[in-house]
Amino acid sequence: MTKRPLLTLMMLVLILGAVAAQFVPGRFQKAELYPPSTAYSRGQGDTSKFESPCYNEHPEWRQAQVIDGVEITEAPACEPDNPFDIAASVKGTNTISMATLMQSNLAQDAVVMGDDLDHDGDPDVVHLKLEVVEFNGNSPDGDYLINTYNIAPGLQPGLWAFAPKSSGMALKNFNSREARPFLRAPSPTIRVEQGDKVFVTLENTHYLPHTIHLHGVDHGWQNSKGEDNDGTEEHAVFPGKSHTYEIQPRHAGTMLYHCHVQTGQHMMMGLMGMFVVEENHPNNWVQTFNVGAGQVRHPSVGVKKAYS
Repeated sequence: MTKRPLLTLMMLVLILGAVAAQFVPGRFQKAELYPPSTAYSRGQGDTSKFESPCYNEHPEWRQAQVIDGVEITEAPACEPDNPFDIAASVKGTNTISMATLMQSNLAQDAVVMGDDLDHDGDPDVVHLKLEVVEFNGNSPDGDYLINTYNIAPGLQPGLWAFAPKSSGMALKNFNSREARPFLRAPSPTIRVEQGDKVFVTLENTHYLPHTIHLHGVDHGWQNSKGEDNDGTEEHAVFPGKSHTYEIQPRHAGTMLYHCHVQTGQHMMMGLMGMFVVEENHPNNWVQTFNVGAGQVRHPSVGVKKAYS
């Protein structure tokens, strides 16, 4: 009687083993996973639908040229800066010709150059005005993005940036949703000379409060009006308001400016840029605004000496 249960158990084990074997992969079974093709071949057919990384809308901007006495070097970059913006950033919107100002994107008071305090041939009082622009934001008028800006073909993350005070609208034209070339990320590099008296005014055109904190740049806690000069969160500039920060940097070097409201979030959204203090030299007309990550097409005297 004891043999029958044992034989039954053995038969059950064999049956279960046979069933399980059907689900065990073989020693050399293929995974059937195929990597996507990443190498382009001319045999793949029509490529006209691929988006070009360079729009090449203004090939004339690449040329070396002289505008209002400002020498502007050649730019092989994909999307070079408007040379009229560069001339205005060097000489100031208050001293260039009206023809140059009209072909730039800058407002009349965006870069105002003042007196030559040390009488060495270049201005030493600089007034700058910055706004806040939003890229790839939602529109209340429809299910689409507005002020679109590609960081790479087809990539349009939500971004904020400081921008020089501009004339006109943020879009290329009335029929476009694309940001004009003057508005770019990252925020522009600001370049001044050692010892300059610099007045940076934030005109908050955004819907959130912001500040400008000059990180690493020596500055007083209060400006000449006895108001905040450090740009910390408790002194935020609210939407529609403006505030002026005053500095006279004593040390040359590359520093940083950024928003200090909810710093971790606002900086990561794009509200930060480089603040470069050039060494003091005679006739040192620097390119005050370097929009986006564009090439410096009017180098300072110190750069020309070091890298000639």
